[in-house]
Amino acid sequence: MAPHDPPMFSRRPAAGTAGEIGELRGNCPKSLLSALDALAMARNLDRTAYVNQVLDAHVADEVHKASVLVRTLRGNPFLPDDLGGTPE
Repeated sequence: MAPHDPPMFSRRPAAGTAGEIGELRGNCPKSLLSALDALAMARNLDRTAYVNQVLDAHVADEVHKASVLVRTLRGNPFLPDDLGGTPE
């Protein structure tokens, strides 16, 4: 991976996608794959579409948590100065 490439497991986008789509790869237990496939089938999705939905929801939740923390801790010494915290 070149120094300017995004983090681990990222691959170059497919031709013609202009960076809109990347590839996520990694190993996981077969039992987890079976469970993901079952959950995807129950929703009439393939594994990739299901995993994308799960990851999208997870990222949205984590961003929401971060946003709440930054908003509510402004002026608090636990929040770094560059995010609006105050030094002790």
